[in-house]
This record gives sequence, C-alpha cells and structure tokens, in this order.
Amino acid sequence: MITTNCGFMLRYQEAVRAAVDVPVLLSPLLLGRLLGQIFRAINRLGSLRRRHRR
Repeated sequence: MITTNCGFMLRYQEAVRAAVDVPVLLSPLLLGRLLGQIFRAINRLGSLRRRHRR
C-alpha cells in the first residue's frame, strides 16, 4: 500500500494508481470510509487541518 499524509497529493491519485499494482491512498481523506467501517461503533469521524500562514 502507498499512502501519504498530504491532502494535496489527491490530484495524483489516479496516475499513481494506474502505474502500480498495490492499493494507493494519497490523501488521508480517502481513509474516511475505511476508518468509518473499522470504528463503526463510534459513529463519527473528524478531520483536523492546519492552515499555514505566511
């Protein structure tokens, strides 16, 4: 499995997925459904993000 921790990598998801023969999750947001199934009893999933200011 190939994963990253940056949501901006999502734009490359399809290209990488087509180039390799392993599961690809280039954005943590793609883990939402999987984590929801694993932690079904919790019934909620949250996401935190930080905005970088220059």
